[in-house]
Formats: sequence, structure tokens, C-alpha cells
Amino acid sequence: METKVEVNQEIMKKPSLSGMIFSPVVQFERMKTNAPIGLPLFYMMVLFAIAGGIGGYIGLNSTALKELDIHVPAAFTIGTAVIGSMFSGIIGFLLTALFYKICMMLMGNDTKYKKLFAIIVYASVISVIGGIINEIINLAVGADKVTSFTSLAPLVTGNKTLHAIAQNFDIFRIWYYVVLGIGLHIAAGLSKNKVVILLVILFVIVAGISSLGAFLPGQ
Repeated sequence: METKVEVNQEIMKKPSLSGMIFSPVVQFERMKTNAPIGLPLFYMMVLFAIAGGIGGYIGLNSTALKELDIHVPAAFTIGTAVIGSMFSGIIGFLLTALFYKICMMLMGNDTKYKKLFAIIVYASVISVIGGIINEIINLAVGADKVTSFTSLAPLVTGNKTLHAIAQNFDIFRIWYYVVLGIGLHIAAGLSKNKVVILLVILFVIVAGISSLGAFLPGQ
């Protein structure tokens, strides 16, 4: 009886962003009954701001900017990167949650949009932290543009298209999809087979969009 009470008390606790790193199953079990968004979203925006700021600083030394011979104030560049990162982060959460809501409806699952949004916000802490770690590595090696050192990209440098595609096979990105899948299965009640199908579709879409830059002139 005491064990059952302890388990119930554990589940009634609020899920945490940090818990997604070490105990995602527990966090999503909690999310079945309690899925706060406000404070976690604020923390995610702070992480987005940090990522954007570091990325903007790295961009100050980009080869493309030097070739154009245009002087842009550092404060403007970094500030724009911070705001852009935060804005794109929120839009990304909203659109991804909408994508999954539509998919859920097609699969006969009635999970509310708000819960799907919460699942995505919490799971995304993995990918954002991974992005920050990669930016710090880029700073350490003096890179002039952000490269994913935790992906296969550093192994494929001769072909721009393959290099862009290889960046999608990143440890943190794969970890994010695993955690997201756990959330969709536990908190949203989607079957494991359907979770795999959804994640594969999203991965292909995201990989395709993020790889388009390799086909742009001058890239």
C-alpha cells in the first residue's frame, strides 16, 4: 500500500525540463495529469536566446560576411540572432504541435493540442542543449559558421549536399526524437508503431528542409 501511495505521489508531481535528460518516462507519466507550459516555455526561450546569441557571435566572423565587406555592428547582429532564435523557436513549437494534432486526428487519437504542445516543449530541451554544446565547440575551434560536431557532418566535408544531410544524423537530434516518441506514447497514448511512423515522417521533412541550404548559390 505504501509503495502504491509513493508511486501516486511521484506521478502527481510536476514534470521538469531537467528530468527529460535523465528520466523522461517519469516526466511523461506526470504529464498525463499535469502538464504546465508557462514556466517551461520561459526556460526554453532563455535557452533559445543563449543559442541565438552564441550563433550570432560566431556569425560575426563568417566568410560570407567578410566577402561582402559589410560592417554590421556586433550588438545588432547578436541581438537580431537572439530575437530571431526565440521567435523561430515558438513558431516551431506551434507548427510541430499542429502537425501532430492533425496526424493524431487522422489516427483517431483525441489528445488535446495543449498537451501535444507541452510534450514538444519538454522534449525539445534535448535538441536545444545539444545545439548550444555544438556552438560552444564551434567557438573553441574558431569556426566561422555553426557545424554539428556531434553529427556525421565532420566526416563528410567534400560534398556540400552530403554534408548538409549528414548534420541531421546528430546524437542530440536522435535523442530528441527518442524522447519525443516516449512522450507521444506515454502522455498522448499513441501506439508504438504509429509513433515510429510519425517520427520517421517528421525526420524526413525536417532533414529535407534543413538540407535545402546546400542547393542555394554560394553555399
